[in-house]
Amino acid sequence: MSDILSVLQKRSELLRALQQVTEFVTSPVPMNHWGRIAPEEEREWAARSEASDLAGVVGRLTFRLAAGLGEAICRHELEEKLLCMQEPEAPHARLARVILLLACGAWPVARVRRGLRVEPGLLTPGARRRWEQLPQTVRVWLTADSETFAQIRSALGDTIKGLLEEETAPSHDAACPATPSDPMTPLTSSALPETPTAESPLAPSAATSGRTAAEEETETIRRPRWDRGARQLWLGDESVRTFSRHAPAQFAILDAFQRANWTTSILNPVKHFSLKDAIDALNRSLETSRLRFYRRDDDRLLEWALTPV
Repeated sequence: MSDILSVLQKRSELLRALQQVTEFVTSPVPMNHWGRIAPEEEREWAARSEASDLAGVVGRLTFRLAAGLGEAICRHELEEKLLCMQEPEAPHARLARVILLLACGAWPVARVRRGLRVEPGLLTPGARRRWEQLPQTVRVWLTADSETFAQIRSALGDTIKGLLEEETAPSHDAACPATPSDPMTPLTSSALPETPTAESPLAPSAATSGRTAAEEETETIRRPRWDRGARQLWLGDESVRTFSRHAPAQFAILDAFQRANWTTSILNPVKHFSLKDAIDALNRSLETSRLRFYRRDDDRLLEWALTPV
């Protein structure tokens, strides 16, 4: 009887935490015809989540994911099961899985930021790194088109429900990491690759792998920035591209990366133009800089990286 009550309690808590996430935001941030955030509509949209803008919604949703859903998954020792679930093929399902993995890693930081106590050993550099990555990923979700937003939202639910099904438990033959004593362990293992692949939409670029902390900090400072009003693309304090005229497909790509705060990978925002032509033209104009753009996963994902010096 106690085992049955434990299972029911686990199911109830996870589904309640899931509901607090999926019902908090039910639609993406409104965009205008140019694919840019519409300010007036954004304020109305954010107000429904008791925030003033997209950044506020991202922050509030990040806390719900980490301190709610992520913590619940770890408390019930389901993070290993999440890692061992079969890798989804669809980009929206993979992004949903990444969101949950980041939430599992970030929950100790979320609790501390809310003034709650956690064991000091849980506040690892990995936990802080996941806390920094989670809002970037949430922003990608909230700035997706309506169909993709709904697919990611649904995939979050499907993944949580999959965790609660007996048939998704890892078999003895599965190549899964050993059960860790620290909930952060699986999130810093090889289960989350440190080099970019189509299966890891938010992995760091190959250009930043294997560097010292100082070098990583330097690359963070050299993160790209897109000034649409001035039609200028910047890398750190260097202007690497100035457009003399409007380029719809290239602007859509740069707008999407800027909205996502230049997270490593985003969903393809180009709908009515050739993505290959847009990426080729963009990279040709950047030949004198280290910045490059890449198509991934049959053009469903886009990635930026810095080429080696």
